[in-house]
Amino acid sequence: MATANNTLNSLLNEHDVARITGLSVATVRRYRLLRQGPKYLKLDAAVDGELRAEVQKVETEVSSPHPNHSVLEESLRTIRTLLEGCAGSLISSGLIYEIGKLVK
Repeated sequence: MATANNTLNSLLNEHDVARITGLSVATVRRYRLLRQGPKYLKLDAAVDGELRAEVQKVETEVSSPHPNHSVLEESLRTIRTLLEGCAGSLISSGLIYEIGKLVK
């Protein structure tokens, strides 16, 4: 799950994108509105927090000497459900695919 956590930590907000690209925040917003520029995934704070908490729960279980498989499966299902809410994104569809291989 380190990959999932690294992906979550690597997400940028519009201010980060503006700083990296040298564009103004207004231009980044306009590009997003016109569906131009870099692909983006918009997570509201509640979804972001819940997603990070579930990833942390999975990481804790995986690193445990005796992981609880039912906790792992439930957390992975929750992560999949949260990501399905963001299904238009390439990032979430890739993660949904990988989780689908783990959870039937």
